[in-house]
Amino acid sequence: MSQKKSALLAAIMAACFCFGTGCQKTEPVPELPAFQEENSAAALSDEFVEDYQYVWTMLEENFPLMGVLERTCGDLEEFKNNWQEKVEQCDKYSEFYDTMAEFSASMKNVGHLYFISKEKFPYFRDTYHSALPEQFPLAPEFLKIFDDEEVLKTYHQVGAVPPEPSRQPSSEYAEPISVEYPAEDTMLIHIPDFKYDQSNNEALLAAYTEAEQKGVQNLILDLTENGGGNEQVWIEYIVQPNISEPVSYSKYNLLPLTEYNRSFWEPAGMLEDIKPIDELPEFPNLSQEDIRLCDYFVERTKTLPPSQDFPLFSGEIYVLIDSTVFSASEGFAYFCKETGFATLVGETTGGDGVSFGDPLYFELPNTHYVFRYTASYGLNSDGSCNAEKGTEPDVPCEGGETPLDACMRIIRES
Repeated sequence: MSQKKSALLAAIMAACFCFGTGCQKTEPVPELPAFQEENSAAALSDEFVEDYQYVWTMLEENFPLMGVLERTCGDLEEFKNNWQEKVEQCDKYSEFYDTMAEFSASMKNVGHLYFISKEKFPYFRDTYHSALPEQFPLAPEFLKIFDDEEVLKTYHQVGAVPPEPSRQPSSEYAEPISVEYPAEDTMLIHIPDFKYDQSNNEALLAAYTEAEQKGVQNLILDLTENGGGNEQVWIEYIVQPNISEPVSYSKYNLLPLTEYNRSFWEPAGMLEDIKPIDELPEFPNLSQEDIRLCDYFVERTKTLPPSQDFPLFSGEIYVLIDSTVFSASEGFAYFCKETGFATLVGETTGGDGVSFGDPLYFELPNTHYVFRYTASYGLNSDGSCNAEKGTEPDVPCEGGETPLDACMRIIRES
């Protein structure tokens, strides 16, 4: 047999072996989507530019935080053109993926605006498949994107079995809380995120009980580096177990009620209480230029009842915050500021916790990658933009202090 025929036979046998044994399942997942790049490099480049321009079209039509984005990134026309030049250099899917990831990072997560990476995609899809209706009313609409055949192919999820909708999100995504005693009468609980995890939730309740039994006077909740998750975690496992009577707070959100944004909010029944923007009360620090896309607003008051016959912890509660506190953890900081539930100590938060539901998503038409964005303009009590200004601490750090240093200082002084 000739050398060429032997090589061909070996290749055929290897291919048959792989097919028969399912060897794809044991091989490592490729670093980037393995598309069949049948089009020419020039044609692919045109598709990438078209997708990039689509991002800006969607933002300019639906994203109410363009003013914040410009103050963060500089002149948007220049910013947009600079990144388009980089996109024009892409002639492979892998290059476009990397460029979109870098482009996303350069926008510094303004208003939850970012590119959904292959690492993040499974978490979001798992979360929405596992969501209870009261936690994520928008989940059915989000799954139209996350279960789309082309999107699944893009994110290496072809053939993946969706999680059962009735179960809670997998605990593999949550980091464990930790408890320590920085002083004899003080308990510190570090809460890395607000992802819904039953073991963490139970550990929080157990920590309050332990603190009360030991006569602890001060409970410190460390939210530094907590980038958010699910607000139901802090509602159900921090606030409600530790209040003796109902607590209410209000949020104002301004809405660009575009056709695309409405396609998410309307099926979820979220538009029943909206009012025209000209009926909005006066706020001293509201930027009229910022809100030019917003034609409606909604005021929502939420009342949280106690979940226990008496608070599990009866002492003083302090919450440590800094610029990394964002999204759901920022929402908790806002709640504390509005209600006085706890004393905020540290630095101003990263913001965007006063939102109208969850951030929305859109799919790029050619590559089928997904972007996320906040579709509402949440207000602080003075009318300033929560996504930009965040929430200020009641007790700021002084002279190089960490938030924990500042908290221990005021505890000693009290």
